[in-house]
Amino acid sequence: MPFTLTPLPSSGIPSFAALDEAAMSNWPFARAMAHEAQLKGLGSRQALIESMVRETFERGDENEVYLKVVDEETGEMVAAAGWRREGRGEVVGERKEERSEGGEEGLETVFRRMGEAWGGFREEWFAGEEIWHLVVLVTHPKWQRRGAGSMLVEWGCKKADEEGLKCALHASAAGLAVYTKHGFEVVKETEFDLSPYGVEGVEIRRAMIRMPRGQGVQR
Repeated sequence: MPFTLTPLPSSGIPSFAALDEAAMSNWPFARAMAHEAQLKGLGSRQALIESMVRETFERGDENEVYLKVVDEETGEMVAAAGWRREGRGEVVGERKEERSEGGEEGLETVFRRMGEAWGGFREEWFAGEEIWHLVVLVTHPKWQRRGAGSMLVEWGCKKADEEGLKCALHASAAGLAVYTKHGFEVVKETEFDLSPYGVEGVEIRRAMIRMPRGQGVQR
């Protein structure tokens, strides 16, 4: 069961979205996104994810890297991730998925709230610094706990170590073990009330930081 890690080509975007849906469909926060996608006429959360990733590719930003892990025996994509090298002088909230359009209570509101939480975290812990941000990590349920997700986390950690940069992310409970394994530490928690998006409950997002190898987290 050997795995291979390679860049995700644009032709693999539909497969990425399908993998993301398989991994996330039962997650309450994902259901909230599905609710918003339907309100926006996108049909499904999977269609929303495919659209967002395609827009990322069309931007052609060399600092945004999407990767996949493939089972060499079957050729199946078993896990995937998106890393983003965030640089100095960047205005938090300027990217489409981090802003609300027209003040409408819809899809952008979900991502605006995520973006606001991320922006506050950045400003508090590493304002003006360059970092590697793990934007998304998904592993197909039948391939979980076999090391594929860990390969994708390790890729970004190695990049950050080579450049002497911090890594950061927002984690759900499901990802804590793999992130902790690679040296991430929880430094802040934020609660999201999902009821405005048609889902009962509260989602806790954990802000995590990984310092360059050999350094500890410092405020």
